[in-house]
Amino acid sequence: MITQEEKQEILELINEGFDINLISRELGLSLETLQQFIEEDKRKKEIAINNSKKETTPKKVEKEKEVVIQPKRENVKSDSKMDKIRNMYKQVYNKSNLRVETYSINRTELTPEQNELVEEIIEFIEGKLKVFDACDRKERRANAIQIVKEFKKIEDLSISMAQAERLYQLMNSKGLENLNTSTSDRIEYNVAVMKRNIGQKLAEAVEAETLKTDDCDEIKELLKKVPLSIERENRISVGAIKRRIEGRINNIQQQLAIYRVRNEISVEIRSVLKDLVDGNLDIENLNKKIEAEVERRSKIVPKGRLALSRQQQKKQAVMQLRMVLGDRGEKYPIKDAKETITVLYELSDKTELPLAVRTVVKNLIGQKQYGTALEICSGYIQKHSWDYEESEISKYVRALRKEVLCGQIGDMVLEKIKQPCQREEENVFIDTLEERLKKEKITLSMIKLGRSKDGLKEISLSDVWYKPVTKQK
Repeated sequence: MITQEEKQEILELINEGFDINLISRELGLSLETLQQFIEEDKRKKEIAINNSKKETTPKKVEKEKEVVIQPKRENVKSDSKMDKIRNMYKQVYNKSNLRVETYSINRTELTPEQNELVEEIIEFIEGKLKVFDACDRKERRANAIQIVKEFKKIEDLSISMAQAERLYQLMNSKGLENLNTSTSDRIEYNVAVMKRNIGQKLAEAVEAETLKTDDCDEIKELLKKVPLSIERENRISVGAIKRRIEGRINNIQQQLAIYRVRNEISVEIRSVLKDLVDGNLDIENLNKKIEAEVERRSKIVPKGRLALSRQQQKKQAVMQLRMVLGDRGEKYPIKDAKETITVLYELSDKTELPLAVRTVVKNLIGQKQYGTALEICSGYIQKHSWDYEESEISKYVRALRKEVLCGQIGDMVLEKIKQPCQREEENVFIDTLEERLKKEKITLSMIKLGRSKDGLKEISLSDVWYKPVTKQK
């Protein structure tokens, strides 16, 4: 899934005036998803404007969405809490998140007897249709009635994709046309209903096959088995199936794009990362290396009307640099935090100071340098005053500061997960943790425990908590 930080990066590109179609193609996001991001951003801005017009008296803090109900101590074996968290963490950490199954379908496989019946009826229909050319209308009509009658025996079964394809091809026989002998005759209508039913079954069978793979090319090939004629005949049901399949393709491509940004790091970007880590912060030298990365990208991307400009390529290179630097503080630990913020700000053409600050603070969190991270935040946060309105950067960093506090808590939880100790000590830790979260008004989802093994999922404490997390509506 797209994180809030990645969404902000994408919105920054859109606000800069980049073509939404280019962003969609480059990042593997659907236009519908991007439009949703834009609408959400508009709503947030409208809420902010409305709030600024209200009186500036202190507001009551809203109730947390996530509520952790304290168990009755006498009825709960608290010595199992930490073990449950530990086991859940191992499962979530090792789970592959590249498989995107956003939904499931209710489909019952055929029994051997049912499969045999389906094959017999398909062979019966094939046999009848073979002699249609030699029959007059009356004989063809009688055979069509038999075909419809036989098909009714299997119309409620979940036939295989191969069986559905064979049946749909048979339904295109010209012998099933011009069967009515009078205006009140319903045989052609019954054949059309049967054909629509078979088209629906083919679409359902294709959808079931697509859920067995994560290969986008393979899914696209399977989708081609549902011709446009079937969608015309079943606009609502088949249309919904095709939209689900296309949505799944977009989700897989989106995750692959994020994976590539985080893991497929070019030599040029690695060189810039090394300079930042080593403290070689000469902006002219770094810009040359970024330009070399832009040149490399320009050579491998397709040319044409939708090709990205060099400025857009630079934007994406800097975005990848920030993402890697922020997510991997333990691997790329920066030394001079304040100067690195300045450098990242310069590399973004002095347009993205909040993101530069965020990148460095997240890097420090990854290094477990919480004191330095809080010090950096303090340098941008304004004291509350009735004389002037707080700046946007101050508001942004104030929220970022809470992430540092959450990082500290997450680090302590991870330490307990990886280094088991006495049960009594673990029980005291969990009790103290719950009390602190309640006091600081911090929800479980705000506590991050790093990423999964494949790097695609950011694990939160709510993912591994010892009991289900209840959400208020």
